[in-house]
Amino acid sequence: MNNQIDIKEFLELKEKNKFLEDAVSKLLDKVSELEEVIEVFKEKDNEEVITFDSDDIEEKDYLPIDQKVDFDHKRLMFLTSEVAKINKHIGRHDIYEGKVKKIKGEPNKKEILVVCADYPHGNNIYGGSFIVPRVKAYLKEGFNVSVCIAKYPVGKKETEIYENDGVKLYIGDFNLLEERIKEVNPGAIVVHSPILQNYNTFKKLGVEDRLIFIYHGFEVRDVGHLYYNFDELAMERIRNILQMDMNRKIFALEAFRNKKIAKVFVSNFFKNLAIKDIGVTPLNSYVISNYIESDLFTYTKKNPEDRLKIFSIRPFDNKNYGGDLIVDTILRLSEKKFFKELSFHVQGFGKKFKEMTAPLRKFDNVKVVEGILKREEIAKLHKQHGIALIPTRFDTQGVSVGEAMSSGLVPVTNKVAAIPEFVPENCAMLASDNSVKELAEGIERLYYNPDEFLEKSFNAAQHIRKICSFENTIGKEIELINKIINKS
Repeated sequence: MNNQIDIKEFLELKEKNKFLEDAVSKLLDKVSELEEVIEVFKEKDNEEVITFDSDDIEEKDYLPIDQKVDFDHKRLMFLTSEVAKINKHIGRHDIYEGKVKKIKGEPNKKEILVVCADYPHGNNIYGGSFIVPRVKAYLKEGFNVSVCIAKYPVGKKETEIYENDGVKLYIGDFNLLEERIKEVNPGAIVVHSPILQNYNTFKKLGVEDRLIFIYHGFEVRDVGHLYYNFDELAMERIRNILQMDMNRKIFALEAFRNKKIAKVFVSNFFKNLAIKDIGVTPLNSYVISNYIESDLFTYTKKNPEDRLKIFSIRPFDNKNYGGDLIVDTILRLSEKKFFKELSFHVQGFGKKFKEMTAPLRKFDNVKVVEGILKREEIAKLHKQHGIALIPTRFDTQGVSVGEAMSSGLVPVTNKVAAIPEFVPENCAMLASDNSVKELAEGIERLYYNPDEFLEKSFNAAQHIRKICSFENTIGKEIELINKIINKS
């Protein structure tokens, strides 16, 4: 089990040694607790699990403080996974084990219920936007589709009903989901980013064989993979964060073992990572990526001058999105003689946007715009640029990169996580993990090699249309839906 943690970068972000000492103390406390739990319960479960070699969990008191943070963070990731894998009893009280209350009547084969955490409505144009093309395709296929967001504690949210392009959206508390299932008795239930509370409803109603769970990222990913997002405030809440992480793993383990439920992962990278983090191979599982809307992000042949126009769009909430890498790359390019020939459009949002982009505001050729754009607006900006500077530290697919490729932009990004699965060398400039130097060199190379830019632009548009086409994405989802609806 390989957990890669770049502690050098972690240390660069932390200036005070006291913070490191506190981190070690808190991590060791949690490690000790989990080791005790494992000793108590390990003999109760004979199931074979994935484990580290003994060397990976051997105590290493001789390590200096910085390496000790690294070592114990790795060991903590292992132990939280181990508890979820080997213990069927911890947290079981949270999973519904009561009597199944079957819905009367045969499932309606024309009804699909989509369950998710967010969906565009009103002024909310961003959340869940990747689900919209799916819903439109289901409608075109002849299904009746409704969307349900049931994520609030019982009694804390009155049901709201919206209509979006002829699709009814219901938002409410956890009881709403049971009401909607009983009302429409859907033949298939497509669940994006499933949560335990809704899973309990599915178990209670006995509809597990109608479920498609689509995993996008956080639901089955060990929190330790995004350790660089942990600031001092997060470390103060480390116990709560790790408890939530372990609860997610316990739920994921339950779902992975349930062969009635179809499980979909958006990339091979992500599925393999989930197997490592949860410790078992999910039964009845598939890899189906998110659709890149080539009919919206249309390809227009670029000209050599377009390589001078660079577009970036990212959330600036957490480090994994690489907003700081955008800023640092532009600052590094500003030292080049050709910098003034370039123009940049940096679009973003999030709690750290103003602070992180402040160093860019002194440049006349850098346009910094805060705000969320409609997808049509993004497509329009793609037409005006030739390079997409979209660095990342962790992506389970990289939809923004794929959309830019579809429009013919040459992506400059990092060769990490799922990116190499979707972005080959002949379509992009790929930098090593965290390498601002290589990101800047990628843009510099395209500046001096316009023919290479044009070739990569064409390749990018063709490649993403092939691997993330409708047939290879939503088309496969519809095949799976039909298989579930028409099962014997």
